[in-house]
Amino acid sequence: MSESKKGNWAKSLSEAINFSTSIAASVGGCGFLGYYLDKKFATNPWLTLLGCVLGLSAAMKIMWDKMKSKK
Repeated sequence: MSESKKGNWAKSLSEAINFSTSIAASVGGCGFLGYYLDKKFATNPWLTLLGCVLGLSAAMKIMWDKMKSKK
Protein backbone atom coordinates (compact mmCIF):
# COMPACT_ATOMS: atom_id res chain seq x y z
CA MET A 1 0.00 0.00 0.00
CA SER A 2 1.40 3.38 -0.93
CA GLU A 3 2.05 6.12 1.57
CA SER A 4 -0.66 8.39 0.12
CA LYS A 5 -3.35 5.77 0.76
CA LYS A 6 -2.16 5.28 4.32
CA GLY A 7 -2.21 9.02 4.91
CA ASN A 8 -5.70 9.38 3.50
CA TRP A 9 -6.96 6.53 5.67
CA ALA A 10 -5.47 8.02 8.82
CA LYS A 11 -6.78 11.49 8.00
CA SER A 12 -10.28 10.15 7.33
CA LEU A 13 -10.29 8.22 10.58
CA SER A 14 -9.11 11.28 12.45
CA GLU A 15 -11.87 13.43 10.96
CA ALA A 16 -14.52 10.80 11.76
CA ILE A 17 -13.42 10.55 15.38
CA ASN A 18 -13.30 14.34 15.71
CA PHE A 19 -16.76 14.68 14.16
CA SER A 20 -18.38 12.03 16.35
CA THR A 21 -16.84 13.25 19.59
CA SER A 22 -17.85 16.84 18.82
CA ILE A 23 -21.47 15.80 18.34
CA ALA A 24 -21.48 13.57 21.43
CA ALA A 25 -19.91 16.31 23.55
CA SER A 26 -22.39 18.96 22.43
CA VAL A 27 -25.48 16.81 23.06
CA GLY A 28 -24.15 15.17 26.21
CA GLY A 29 -22.68 18.33 27.69
CA CYS A 30 -25.76 20.46 27.15
CA GLY A 31 -28.04 17.66 28.32
CA PHE A 32 -26.00 17.15 31.48
CA LEU A 33 -25.91 20.89 32.17
CA GLY A 34 -29.70 21.02 31.83
CA TYR A 35 -30.06 18.04 34.15
CA TYR A 36 -27.76 19.64 36.73
CA LEU A 37 -29.67 22.92 36.60
CA ASP A 38 -32.98 21.05 36.90
CA LYS A 39 -31.79 19.44 40.11
CA LYS A 40 -30.46 22.74 41.44
CA PHE A 41 -33.58 24.81 40.70
CA ALA A 42 -36.21 21.99 40.90
CA THR A 43 -37.61 22.69 37.43
CA ASN A 44 -37.88 19.07 36.18
CA PRO A 45 -37.82 18.36 33.17
CA TRP A 46 -37.75 21.75 31.46
CA LEU A 47 -34.08 22.66 31.66
CA THR A 48 -33.04 19.13 30.70
CA LEU A 49 -35.24 19.34 27.60
CA LEU A 50 -33.90 22.80 26.82
CA GLY A 51 -30.33 21.53 27.19
CA CYS A 52 -30.99 18.59 24.89
CA VAL A 53 -32.58 20.82 22.25
CA LEU A 54 -29.65 23.23 22.52
CA GLY A 55 -27.19 20.33 22.20
CA LEU A 56 -29.02 18.92 19.18
CA SER A 57 -29.04 22.30 17.48
CA ALA A 58 -25.31 22.65 18.14
CA ALA A 59 -24.78 19.17 16.65
CA MET A 60 -26.77 20.15 13.57
CA LYS A 61 -24.61 23.27 13.23
CA ILE A 62 -21.47 21.12 13.42
CA MET A 63 -22.85 18.82 10.70
CA TRP A 64 -23.85 21.78 8.53
CA ASP A 65 -20.38 23.34 8.78
CA LYS A 66 -18.76 20.01 7.98
CA MET A 67 -20.92 19.56 4.87
CA LYS A 68 -20.19 23.11 3.70
CA SER A 69 -16.43 22.73 4.14
CA LYS A 70 -16.29 19.61 1.91
CA LYS A 71 -17.44 21.44 -1.25
